[in-house]
This record gives sequence, structure tokens and C-alpha cells, in this order.
Amino acid sequence: MPLQRNWNPVRHNPTGFVWILIIALLIITHIAFGALDWQSGPWGIAIESNGSPGSAFCSMNYPGGTKTGNALAVYYQLQPTNIPQLWVFLTDGFWRQTSAESQFLTSYRLFRYYSSGDENRDHLTATQLSVIGTNNIGELQIETVYSNNATAGDQFRVTGLIILEKPDNLQSAMRAEIIVSNASGRAVSPFWQGHRDLAEQWELFGISSMYVADNLTGGLPSWYNSLDPTLRYVGITNDASFLNDGYSVNGTINVSTHDIKYIVTSNTTVALNHDTNLCPVVVVPGYDWYTQLVIRGKIAQELLVQHAYRSSRNHRIQVTGCSGITSVTTNLKWAATHNREDANIVDGDNVQIKLGMDDILNVWPADAVQTINLRLVTGDTRPVITALSVQAPDNVAIQWTTEPGERYTLQYTPTLGGTWSNIVTGVTGPSLGPQPIPPGFLHIVETNVP
Repeated sequence: MPLQRNWNPVRHNPTGFVWILIIALLIITHIAFGALDWQSGPWGIAIESNGSPGSAFCSMNYPGGTKTGNALAVYYQLQPTNIPQLWVFLTDGFWRQTSAESQFLTSYRLFRYYSSGDENRDHLTATQLSVIGTNNIGELQIETVYSNNATAGDQFRVTGLIILEKPDNLQSAMRAEIIVSNASGRAVSPFWQGHRDLAEQWELFGISSMYVADNLTGGLPSWYNSLDPTLRYVGITNDASFLNDGYSVNGTINVSTHDIKYIVTSNTTVALNHDTNLCPVVVVPGYDWYTQLVIRGKIAQELLVQHAYRSSRNHRIQVTGCSGITSVTTNLKWAATHNREDANIVDGDNVQIKLGMDDILNVWPADAVQTINLRLVTGDTRPVITALSVQAPDNVAIQWTTEPGERYTLQYTPTLGGTWSNIVTGVTGPSLGPQPIPPGFLHIVETNVP
């Protein structure tokens, strides 16, 4: 089952190469409804015991039953014989969402902070996960309850109220209300001002992913050789695909050498790269030694985490509201780190994207609560037509938005509600034509085969 997660704090340099092993375990699985613990309509859940290594087991409730485990897997029946697992909620505070065409790679992580004793509290402990059932429009409701307690006595309770939207073959999505409350019985003060200055003190929500290289085709960079001297994790680098340049020893499969390439907000795009000239470090005054920040203090209602070649791996995070300590969403700011010096650069977590409130919050008051509302979308972005020129009834030129490596099919139907037929396939985009097209309606379909 695709549920394991090996985790190392971003500010440390653990040893060993485990990323490719993780990738091998995080493939989508399919299941028969009879093997599920609970099923309602197209939805099904399975309570598993193969979550993150060493993570706690807790009670997991569902209508009509209770079971103990450390991973709550959610399935959805897209077709009579196609029942993929599209979500998993882990007891260490990680959530995963994928699309039907991709794998469990990039992870979501809940509230992370540095304690008053300078402890990096980057793991939570679930006390209960509950499947509530479906709402009146057929969406699945789930509630998660976690604690994040430090040895210094700091205690935080983190509740997630989740609505899983009905997926399709291209995208999965969920809406989440995440409630973080100080349950310490006293205020919690940061140990070091630097944690706030470096945007790592109060992280309400995070995205954990990795970047090694765009691809390893055409020769390996010297810095990669120093990390993997035996080339144990080099895959197929002499063909046209960049999605198999990495290699999984454990799973004997070939994979991409990165989960994400671009971090995109409304007015900024960061293209991750090992070269700091191509992906500059954001230097915080007084902290010149800290070379991991690539974004800091960014206000954005929407953030896109984008793969270089396959948009089925994209993640879109929308901030839809907040309340509590602050009810102003512009007080919530994005930061991102890329740990290029991580000795374990291929373990799947050298990129951390964080939504926090370090710029407005120093001491977390006793009993104070902060709530954030998010919508999380995973999978293909639909192509958007940007230009259409009809030079003659049988001579049409068309342009649309696209992403590197994608291919498209142009389809046609004479009437709305009619059957779509292919006019041209294998188009690399983002334009086509002039092209003879009969009167009717056009449709651009992303094929997802770079």
C-alpha cells in the first residue's frame, strides 16, 4: 500500500538515500469494494496499519464501526472496475492527495512550530480520525484530531474538518478547515527570534516535496555525482522521456528526478534549480549564512506547485478564509525553502513550502485559536484557449495555455451534446493551425503523455 513516509527535518542533513525507495511505495493502488472497511456509493475507506514508520496508532471511526490503525485510505469508484486510492490521512500529521493519473508524491503537512525549548515540532500525533459520511451533494466528510506537544510543556491541538469533493479522471480536490489551538494553559513564546525571521516559527500549513534536477539526460552534473557516486539512483537517461531518469532500487521502477519544478503565485514564479544563479537565495538581513529560502513573505490567495513535465502531479492551494488570531488572509504569508546542501537530497523532502503568520505573531496567547480555510486541488490543469482566428470557414488557427512536455488532442463535434471525434492528435502546443475544421464545436484534450 502507498502509505510510507520517511521524514527528516529540513534544517538537518540526514544520511542515506531513501527518496527513490519512497517513490516505489507511493504508487496508486486499486481495490475491490469488498475489501474495504466502509463503503457508501462510490466512496470507500480502508483503515491500515502500514502508515509512516513509527507513527502512532489511534482509533478511527466510520458509520457503523471503529478500527485502530495509523493510516486512513480513501478510495473512489471512477468506473465499475476502476477504484483508485486518491487520499490518505496519516497519524503523524501528513495528508496526501493524488489524481487518478499520478502517484502519491508531494505531501501536505499540518501545523509545525519551534517550541519554547527550541524543539522542532514537525510531527503530530493523531488522537482520532473519523469518517462522518457523505453530505447532501455526495461529498465525503472526514474529521481529524491531532496533538503537537513539546517536551517544554507547549501543547497544541490541531483539528481538520475535511470535505472530499467528487473526483474525476483528471483531478481530485478537498476543502479543509484547519483549527490550531494553544492547549498549553499558558502563552507560548518563541525560543529564538531567528525562527520568525526565517519564516519557520508558526507554520500553519505546509507542502513537502523535492527537487533534484529537471532531468539527468545528457550527462550527470558534478554535484549529483558527489551525492550518488555509484549512480545507484540513475534510471534511463538515453531515451526521450524525462519521467524515468531516476531509479527505484526497492520498487524496480523508473521515476522522475523531481516532484516539482515551479512554485507559482499571482505575480511570482520560482523555477527550482540546483544553481543559485538560476534559482537565487532570498537572503534575510543578519542571516547571510542561511541559504535555503527561495520565497519569503509572499501574499497570495493561490499557490501552484507545478511539475516540469506532467501536470497530473500539480497541486493548487487556495486560501479561502481565516479567523481567530487574525481574520485577514493577507496576514498569512508564503515562504519556501530549497535545501540544496541536503546530504540526502533525493529523499523526497528538500523542498518545503509554508503558509504561516510569523510577520504578525510573536507569542501565541494562552487558549488562542487560529483557523485557516483551504481548497486543495491535485491533477491536470485544463488548457485555456487564449486566441482563436477564423481566417476562412475551413482555415482555423487556435492558441491555448500549456505546460512543458504536454501533448494535446483537438476534438470536434457538429452539435453540443454530440460525439467528439479527433481532428489532430499528439499536438505539442500551444498553437495549431491554420487547420481545416468543419463548422461546429472544438475541444482541446490534454493527453498527459510527454
